[in-house]
Amino acid sequence: MRGDVLLRNAINSARDVREAGDACRKASKALGFEYFLYGLRIAVSPSRPCQFVLSGYPKGWRSHYDEQGLMMIDPVLAKAASTVTPFGWDELNRSVPAAEKLFREAASFGLKHGLTIPLHGIGGEIGIMNLSRGEPLPVGAARAKLFQRAQWITSLIQDRMRELVLADENAPKPRLSARERDCLRFAARGMTSTTIGKQLGIAESTVAFHLNSAERKLGVRTRSHAIARAMALGALDPEEGFPEKISTSEQFIDLAEA
Repeated sequence: MRGDVLLRNAINSARDVREAGDACRKASKALGFEYFLYGLRIAVSPSRPCQFVLSGYPKGWRSHYDEQGLMMIDPVLAKAASTVTPFGWDELNRSVPAAEKLFREAASFGLKHGLTIPLHGIGGEIGIMNLSRGEPLPVGAARAKLFQRAQWITSLIQDRMRELVLADENAPKPRLSARERDCLRFAARGMTSTTIGKQLGIAESTVAFHLNSAERKLGVRTRSHAIARAMALGALDPEEGFPEKISTSEQFIDLAEA
C-alpha cells in the first residue's frame, strides 16, 4: 500500500526524537486512532538507563495519571510487561474497582478504547505503544489485520528511536559549564529557579540564564528535556553532588494537539 510506504519513509527519515514523535502521530492516525503514547526504556550505557515518552494523549491526562499514582494500578502496563503480543483494552479484566475507576477516568479524557503493542528489542530495550480512540476495536479478521499492521509500524518506530538514541550517545558531548551543570543537577531534583538560586547563592535570573544556555547547547527547548538529554549524553552525571542515586532519567515530550 502506498500509504504504508509513505509512513515507513516518514518514520525512517525522522532526524530526532521529536520528529519520531510526529511520525507516531501519523502512524496513529493511519491506524484509525486519535491518541497515542509511545514509551521506550533503553540503556545507553550500563549505568545510564533512559526513558523516552512521546505523548499524543489529551492534555491533562498525564498530570492526572501521575498525581493519582495510576501507574501502580494500571492493568495496561501490567499486561504489557507479561506479553509480547498486541492486545486490546477490551480484553483486560475490569472487575477490580481500582482498574474500573482508571478506565472510567481515562474515558473522561477521551481514552475510551485502546490497543497496546509491547516490544522487546534486540538490545534489551523495552517499548510500548498505546493507541486510543472513542470507537470500539473491530472483531474477527479486521481485528487481526489491525493488530498485525500496528505491530509492524510500531517495530519501525522502535528501530528508528533506538538508532536516534544511540546516535546521540556517540555524538560529541556538549561542553556545559560548571554552573550550568550545577543548575541542571538541582533542577533534576525538582527545585525551582528561586530555590536553586538560594542553594547556589546566585540570583534567580542568573539561574534562568544558565538553564537557558544549557538548553541551547543541548538543542532542546524545555528544562525537563535538557535534564534528560544531558544525562543521556553523559554531559551530566546523575549521581554527582547528591547522596541519592538517580537511576533513570526520563525525557517526556508532549505532542498533544491543541
